[in-house]
Amino acid sequence: MDADDFVQSVLLPLATGGTLTVHAPLDADDVAALEDAGSRAAGIAELAEARRALAAHHLRDATAPPLDVDAVRLGAAIHNLCWLLAQPGHEAARGSLARVAAYTEHLAALPPPADELAVVARHTLVGRVRSLSRRDVRVRFWAGTREFRGQAPPRRLLRWQGVRRVRQEQTTVELFADALAAAPTRGIVVALMAASPLSDLLSLERSDPPVDLRGAARWLRAPRIARSLADEYLRRGLAAIEPPLTAALVAVYNAKGATDEAATATAFHSHLHLLELVARPRRDREGHLQIIRGWAQGRERAIADGFGIFAAADRVGLGRPHDLARDPLLADNVDAYAEACAELVGPRRLLELVGLVARGAGNRARVS
Repeated sequence: MDADDFVQSVLLPLATGGTLTVHAPLDADDVAALEDAGSRAAGIAELAEARRALAAHHLRDATAPPLDVDAVRLGAAIHNLCWLLAQPGHEAARGSLARVAAYTEHLAALPPPADELAVVARHTLVGRVRSLSRRDVRVRFWAGTREFRGQAPPRRLLRWQGVRRVRQEQTTVELFADALAAAPTRGIVVALMAASPLSDLLSLERSDPPVDLRGAARWLRAPRIARSLADEYLRRGLAAIEPPLTAALVAVYNAKGATDEAATATAFHSHLHLLELVARPRRDREGHLQIIRGWAQGRERAIADGFGIFAAADRVGLGRPHDLARDPLLADNVDAYAEACAELVGPRRLLELVGLVARGAGNRARVS
C-alpha cells in the first residue's frame, strides 16, 4: 500500500466515518515508507481538515493535526487489526498471524501524548475504533458453503440461484468486541486505548477493557479536555455514566502508588455532580433524594455507589472547591445534596466508601 492509498483508504475513513479498505498487513518497512512519504500523499489536505473539525469539538482553537509518526503508526495499527480480524484462526494466532499481531501491538504502544493538541489529534484517528464493524456474507448452495469476511461474494458464485439453491446470509460483526474476545488482538485494542486517553475516556460506558483513570488523570487536570469530557458525560446523564465511572474509580482506589491520580479522578467525579446540581433549581435534602432515588431505582448498585462516592468525597475534602463557601446559598444546596447522597446509600455503605476514597487518595484526603 502506497501513501496515497493509506491516506485515502485508511486514514480518511477513520476521520470521516467512511468505509475503511483493508489491504495486506503493513510491516516495519511499509510503515517507514509511509512515515517518509505520508505528508506528500494525495488527500492530505482533506484529511487535515477532517481531523481539524473533529479536534475542534474538544479544542475550539485546534489546528489541523499533522500526519506525523504517531498518526502513521496508529493508522497502520488499526489497519492491521482489521486485517487480523478478517483472518480465520486469528483467535489463536500462530506463525505469521502471531508476528503481525505482535508487531501491530508494538505500533500502537506509543508514549503518552505531549500536550492537549496531541491527545486530541490521536483521538481523531482512534476515536472511531469502538464503532468499527464488518459486513460478512455466508453463501449457501447445493454443493456447500462459502464465507466472505468483509468482502462481496464473486458474481459467479451467485449465478443460477434457483437451480443451485443459492442463499445469502449477511451478518454485521462489531470489531471492537471481536478483538477483545481473542488474546492476540485484545492486546492491540488495549494499546490503542492507552495511546489515545481521550478515546478511552469518551468510550466510558464499555465494560471491557475498563477505562484507565490512572493513565487519564493528567487529562482530567487539563481544563479544556476536562471541560469537554464533563460536557459529554452530562449530555449522556449521570445515571448512564455512574456505573462504569464508579468501577473505574474503585480500580484506581485499589491501585498501588496512585494516590494523586485517585484524588484527581475523585475531584473530577465530584465536579460532574456539582455541574449537574447547579443546572437545576435548589432543593432541600428530601427534594434531592427524590430525584436521585428515581435515577437509582431498580438499577445496578453502582449507580447508588456513585452518589455515595460523592458524599464520601465531600467527607474527605474532595467534594467541592474551597471557594464554594463564598456563596452561602450554593453551599447550602451542596450540603443538602451531599446529605441526600449519603442517605441513598445508608450509613454503613457510606462508611465503607469513605474508607475506600480516603485510602485511595492517601494524604490528599482529609477525613472529618
